[in-house]
Amino acid sequence: MNLGFYSQITGLEKHGALYLPAYFGMFIESLTDYLDHVRLFVHQAESSEQDIFDSRISRSNFDYILLPSRKSFPHQYFLPDYYISDFKNDSADLDVMLLRGPTPLTPAIAKKFAPKPSVLMIVGDQLTGARTSDQPLWRKQLIMAYWKLVYASIHKIAKKSLVIANSEKQFSRYKPLSKKVVQTRTTTLRLENIRIRENNELHSPVRLIFSGRIELEKGILEIIKAVGLLVKEGEDVVLEFVGWSQKPDLIQEKINQTALENGVEERVRVTGYVPAGKELFDRYAASDIFVIASLDFEGFPRSIWEALAQGVSVVATKVGSIPDFIDGAGELIDSSEPTAIAAAIKKLIHDPEARANYREKGYSIVQEITLEKQTKKMVDEIAQWINGK
Repeated sequence: MNLGFYSQITGLEKHGALYLPAYFGMFIESLTDYLDHVRLFVHQAESSEQDIFDSRISRSNFDYILLPSRKSFPHQYFLPDYYISDFKNDSADLDVMLLRGPTPLTPAIAKKFAPKPSVLMIVGDQLTGARTSDQPLWRKQLIMAYWKLVYASIHKIAKKSLVIANSEKQFSRYKPLSKKVVQTRTTTLRLENIRIRENNELHSPVRLIFSGRIELEKGILEIIKAVGLLVKEGEDVVLEFVGWSQKPDLIQEKINQTALENGVEERVRVTGYVPAGKELFDRYAASDIFVIASLDFEGFPRSIWEALAQGVSVVATKVGSIPDFIDGAGELIDSSEPTAIAAAIKKLIHDPEARANYREKGYSIVQEITLEKQTKKMVDEIAQWINGK
């Protein structure tokens, strides 16, 4: 089966090869393990993004079409030919098109690929994101009206397509809209990445870690304030931020200021971007407790599974799909208030039995969400779908 794949995630072409963010490159490589050929349709990265492109895709059954850099979402939706004017020719030898989204170009790509089948891979919820965003009311309403228009087009595609949902929430949402909906998990883990922690001891000081996009909506400032509360209560803890930000200077300034105001400037460190894979897994393995305190909206951060795979205890807020995926494998909190975060961390510090129980549950979860299992499941579902049409 020859599969085309479109995603809003960007790529960088250099020296005749394509480089992707490692977490995305790992998924693309896993697709090539189960397919005759994979062709990625990918937007050219902006210069400001180029630090995170560290995964070169060099499989013999892989090629790519480099699309123009993304402009605004309305530009993509209303002027799709700017990006995919030659799509018919570029996709002529493909059997099926996998569209990761929702994205503004999804409807236009599916239309150009017809009558051959497209499969929707739904990994997010732009409407909820817009609804909970920190925007002036008029702008929020405008953004929501735009996404409602895009979703109406995507839902028309869903009626005659296979939909692959990466959460229970998206599965339930698309089940009445689609001929067939299945769930899979988007992950960066291979079976070889699961590392059994040999003991239940904590470091001194206790090492807290956050990994992923370092943005305010992830509750990063609330986590720093929680560290301040813990230190005042006599706990010896340090915090490391591993990841990237779209506005690194602004985020670094806010982290520094919050740490200073809470008296923990010597206990908070921003390591920056670490590529997915062994180097990142080593950062988790050197830590004790992973903390994420997303404020309102969250799909499911892959970093939670990465932490569980290294035997790291997890503290997370009950938002998005997090409770569905890790209930029983981590300390879930109702609020991103610093007092709630601090209390959960403190419980894990002083309750080795809870840490051990969470760790065992975490290992059982991540055994089932490896790339080997989830990618094969996805490819099998797509093959059954197109063969049964």
